[in-house]
Amino acid sequence: MKQAFRDAYNRELGLLKERAREFAQEYPGLADRLGGLLEENMDPTAQALLEGSAFLAAKVQLKMQEEFRGFTRELLDQLMPGVLEPTPSVMMVRAAAPFEDPKVAAGLHFRPGDYMEARYVDAEKRVSCRFALAAPLSLWPVAVAEVRYLSRTGQVGAVLPEPAKGVQAGMLLDIARLGVTGKTDDSETIGELHADALEFHLAAPMDEAIALYEQIFCDRVKLTLRWQNSLGDDVYQTLAPHQVEQVGFDRDERLFPHDDRLFEGFALLREAFIYPRKFLGFRITGLRDIWQRMPGSRAQLIFEFDTSSQKLAAQLSQDDIRLHCAPAVNLFEERAAPIRLDDKAHEHVVQPLSTPVTHYEFHRITEVYAHYQGVQGKTRVYPLYALPGDKVAPRHAIYFSTRKKKRRITAQERKQGISRSRYRGTETFLTLYEPPDDARVQRLQVKGLCSNRHLAGELPIKQGEEDFYFCDESSIRLACIDGPTPPRDSLADLENNAAHRTTSGDVYWRLISHLTLNSYGILGRTGTDAADALREMMRLFADLSDSFVEGQVDGLVKVETRQVPASIPHPEGFHTARGLEVTLTFDEDAFEGSGVMLLAAVLDRFLAEYASVNSFTKTVVRTLQRGHLKTWPPRLGGGRVL
Repeated sequence: MKQAFRDAYNRELGLLKERAREFAQEYPGLADRLGGLLEENMDPTAQALLEGSAFLAAKVQLKMQEEFRGFTRELLDQLMPGVLEPTPSVMMVRAAAPFEDPKVAAGLHFRPGDYMEARYVDAEKRVSCRFALAAPLSLWPVAVAEVRYLSRTGQVGAVLPEPAKGVQAGMLLDIARLGVTGKTDDSETIGELHADALEFHLAAPMDEAIALYEQIFCDRVKLTLRWQNSLGDDVYQTLAPHQVEQVGFDRDERLFPHDDRLFEGFALLREAFIYPRKFLGFRITGLRDIWQRMPGSRAQLIFEFDTSSQKLAAQLSQDDIRLHCAPAVNLFEERAAPIRLDDKAHEHVVQPLSTPVTHYEFHRITEVYAHYQGVQGKTRVYPLYALPGDKVAPRHAIYFSTRKKKRRITAQERKQGISRSRYRGTETFLTLYEPPDDARVQRLQVKGLCSNRHLAGELPIKQGEEDFYFCDESSIRLACIDGPTPPRDSLADLENNAAHRTTSGDVYWRLISHLTLNSYGILGRTGTDAADALREMMRLFADLSDSFVEGQVDGLVKVETRQVPASIPHPEGFHTARGLEVTLTFDEDAFEGSGVMLLAAVLDRFLAEYASVNSFTKTVVRTLQRGHLKTWPPRLGGGRVL
């Protein structure tokens, strides 16, 4: 029995007994003829009658509350689409380029949304797990041949003629051009590459990767590209600071299909707590013209840092920085079995055409079309509270709403001894709302985004280099180097089924409270008040059942803001604008074993989305232990400058 029902039952029973006591006090004679209505001497029949009435009243109360939650969910789904959906598995894959293909020198490019399937297929049920690429992926005939951390100034001076002032450490990445055999070939030159950018993924353990991320984006003094000319002399090219970019923040690098109705900052926070590794990397841009000056097959990227890390000096290896990596999510388009309507049921389960249905879970309904008997063509059905298009009057449109319910374990799963701790997922039920005077819909055609429920976690992967293959290019080998992460229930289900750690109420109300995005959430508050507001936003998307994640959220101890002027870029040059400088102070003890910079980088982009027209935000990162760490450049957010 659910705690919510027990509470409602006890509340209703207590109310009935209170009314019975009041009746007995006012009409004692009638109460005696009824066998006694006071709790200490109540007739068993009357007691059973009150308990039965309380049971039914509690069921009605819960149903009314559920109707409100359904209304709220449909409304939030229009205003903040995707936030209340379950979270599918996510992983990081590394692609092996087909070096024997001459086209690889010009680059093989894959777009976000390209599907890949696991090479392992369930022999009995013929089910293959499918993932979708969540970022652009370009393959080039190059590899990281060596990674060397230079822990002392003297080691940096051995690879650079004139290290920058104040340099304490460095890192050398050796980039090698590969031939048709997949090995370094001196007959192939880097100058033949058409790549304008190379993207590197930090594949080290989480604490080491975040420490390296901090060095690259906080402690970097200079970046130099070194190669040898035709005479064998070293040539050095200093790269501009803007040529080193963060990854994972662009619009085409989203884990989930993005809807413009959802605030971009919320999408970033959600993905940061789902799969933070997608942000752990860097991109070097503006390389095409430099490649053409290189006659050899090797070049070195030399980073100079103003601090030295003993952890990286002892642990950094060649496998910790990799090329040709991208995140992928277990989400794909799937058609549902046709739904035939009748008057016997007001809602209908949405089941995939593929079988077995226990290996598929609908996350989002994207299209619904209605078919009428004897009528050619189909009629679009709109989500509840959506505005119909195509010149359809709202009162004449057909609408649908959905409800997700926890999937029950099947009899076969019980027979097989399936663990109850395994992710069960949900079933989606669809309800149709038709205009009263129109003809009745005969059947529905539904399409949506699906996952494979728990299947990704049961794949025999990381045993070779061919875990997955692209559906449209099966010759590309894909190896899973991190994950897949376990699927997760929706935010509302996690809150209902876990210990309540927040004091802000139901997750629906908390989401509604953040619909008004304005500067009052941060500006106008000081110290801990502003930090409370920002922490509450993070709690909306963090899995608070994980004590480590909860500790990281609480690790933000202070937020300070002040108005500052700055020159911001404009299509016609620069102009002065007033913006907001936000200083974030963290307690590094809450990030033991990792680091603050990854969360700080995400919050920097999140705050930038708050910037109003012709304004900006500038984020300053501090910790209680080390003081100032980083001042990010002024950011304009996603809007254009007017």
